[in-house]
Amino acid sequence: MFTGRKLPLTLGFGVLLGLAFGVSCKGFFPDSVLQSIAVGPASQTIQTGNTNNQQQFTAVGTYNDGTRTDNKVTWSVSPGDGSIVTLTKGGLATAVAQGVATITATSTEIPTISGSTTLTVTTGCIQSIDVTPVNPNVRVGNTQPFKAMAATCNGSVDITDVATWNSSNTAVATIDSTGLATTITTGSTNITASSGGVTSPPQTLQVNP
Repeated sequence: MFTGRKLPLTLGFGVLLGLAFGVSCKGFFPDSVLQSIAVGPASQTIQTGNTNNQQQFTAVGTYNDGTRTDNKVTWSVSPGDGSIVTLTKGGLATAVAQGVATITATSTEIPTISGSTTLTVTTGCIQSIDVTPVNPNVRVGNTQPFKAMAATCNGSVDITDVATWNSSNTAVATIDSTGLATTITTGSTNITASSGGVTSPPQTLQVNP
């Protein structure tokens, strides 16, 4: 008897239910929002010269729903004058001179979000390393600066600030990353500088009373 009326009511209820479900779904599943950007690989080292002189970087974004994906970013480098590395729009860095550069990726989706990492450029094609002064004598409590010069296929290069310094007897004297030795007690220790797989001949630091 009421069949004719039930059909429109049923259809109307179905439409309302569909709309309600759509709104509900939208509420339950909002668009994900970018939270952070990670630049990789982290803390890489490349060399000057024509080999081992480039590094490709990538940017991965993490969203509030836990998903991670490659992001559209704008790449930049500091210092930005190209004195240490040059950087393409695609994130490819090429060594120019020794030093440390900061590589940054800034999101084009949310420009206030960015990520960074460092890139160290060492001197390539090192044939030998010389450390000076030769076998110095220093009194206890004093410091002694050392200098490291690398002979490379591109000429002589000062690597004092980028070499890895070592004191064979740290009880007598220590040496920091800039080549500055600090004496502690009387005795002797061998000082060396290393870079690119090459280590200098040792210079004996004699510490006197």
